[in-house]
Amino acid sequence: MDSDQAIIISRETACVGEIRLALKAFNPFLTVTEIDPSQQMEQLAAILDAGEPLVIFIQADDPEAAEYCAGEIRKAGRQNRTIAAYRQIDNTSFLALRRQGVQECVQLPNDRDRLQEILRTFSSECQGVPAAVEHRTAAASGRFLSFVPAKPGAGTSTAAAHFAHYAAELIGARVALVDLDMNCGVQGLMARSEKNASMIQAAQYAGRMEDSIWDRLTTHAGLVDVLPATHRSLNTRIEAARFDSLLSYLQGRYPLVIFDHSGNLERYSVTVLERSAQIFSICAPDLSTVHQARRSMELFEDLRLRSKVSIVMTRDTAATGLSRQTVLSMLGTQPIASLPNAFSSLQTALIAGGLAGRNSPYGRAVRAFTSQVLADQRVAVPVAGASRPDSWSGFRSAFSRLKSSAVAVR
Repeated sequence: MDSDQAIIISRETACVGEIRLALKAFNPFLTVTEIDPSQQMEQLAAILDAGEPLVIFIQADDPEAAEYCAGEIRKAGRQNRTIAAYRQIDNTSFLALRRQGVQECVQLPNDRDRLQEILRTFSSECQGVPAAVEHRTAAASGRFLSFVPAKPGAGTSTAAAHFAHYAAELIGARVALVDLDMNCGVQGLMARSEKNASMIQAAQYAGRMEDSIWDRLTTHAGLVDVLPATHRSLNTRIEAARFDSLLSYLQGRYPLVIFDHSGNLERYSVTVLERSAQIFSICAPDLSTVHQARRSMELFEDLRLRSKVSIVMTRDTAATGLSRQTVLSMLGTQPIASLPNAFSSLQTALIAGGLAGRNSPYGRAVRAFTSQVLADQRVAVPVAGASRPDSWSGFRSAFSRLKSSAVAVR
């Protein structure tokens, strides 16, 4: 292994200059080889055959050329210390490079300090010294909460989205909202996400997931990081080991992760339910939904999850022909919370900005529900009266920017 050599694959003088400055600051005695990707790829192959350099830089502003170079490096088995350097890069190209094995992506000149840290890590690896890594352990892990519909259309996604935003506001920290409904998920719509991503794409990076990748996959809506479900799939398969690794990453990054399930209890859905601290079965007061909710409780019993399941009633003020006493008798349990019927106002809010007003009847009910759950789950809550970030205003400002850009395009 040649730990005193660095390779720069670029045909742009400015890019090469930036990288050379960074390398000189790190170690002025490094041997630096420049390769023009349009002419000298055979030279790269010869260098890689001779040994493994400390680092290989690929200029990523030309995505097609960068992906080709990364693929060639991967074929040679030398991708472990490859860095993509760019000034601008779109989401699709960024993720494609990571799939090709590029270990790090840096934006120059903005990421100079981070680049020095990466080079120190690479140098330690070359010398066989374990690099200092920030480990996110289970001891400091976040909690999973799952929202599951008793029947499609019960209002699960709406409840989960509002809960996530109120929870983030209440604890004063970012939380994640993950849509597990791969065919009919609407969290991306509610967050006005433009990301072409889902848990399926995220699982591809499991085992090497890091914040820079996750941030490219998710949409930031106020204090909530939303992983949408934008790929419809009739035969969704997620490898168990990859999925477990991804869940561990989420537990390490967030104090709270909210999952919006399809209700079909796919294998990956059951895995999340098993790891959830609490499961909320969302039920509307009509006969068919209450019937399905009762059947779901029996299924949760079979899965040995019943002790974690609570019923949340939605549209509780709707006239369905069933008395409240009849509904409770059919369910066989008392709901943990009741959310009022607000179909019309929620549709208006979705069109206008995504979420119901915090002081609307629905907003007040979800806030009370959220406060109760967080108290039960012992999630750290700031001292009363302390200033807290406003997740709602961040969500609406993001939506306003999206509407403005749409008008500009027209």
